[in-house]
Amino acid sequence: MKKMTGFLSLAVVLAAISCTDKKQKEQSIEVKNPKVIEVTVPAPPPPPPKTITIKLPPLPPPPPLPPKPKRKG
Repeated sequence: MKKMTGFLSLAVVLAAISCTDKKQKEQSIEVKNPKVIEVTVPAPPPPPPKTITIKLPPLPPPPPLPPKPKRKG
């Protein structure tokens, strides 16, 4: 069990490092002109898809059940 917890903590550390690397790469600042600073920011996520509600016509009532045959006895 000790090996497993060590492996998990290593995975968590590696995940944290890779996340910080991605953030630094996404927000890069390019200085081309001393007066103009361009900052590239990652694009916002796309909006969630719109839900479309389709109203179905009401179902017709079920046909009446045939009468049960009476048992003789």
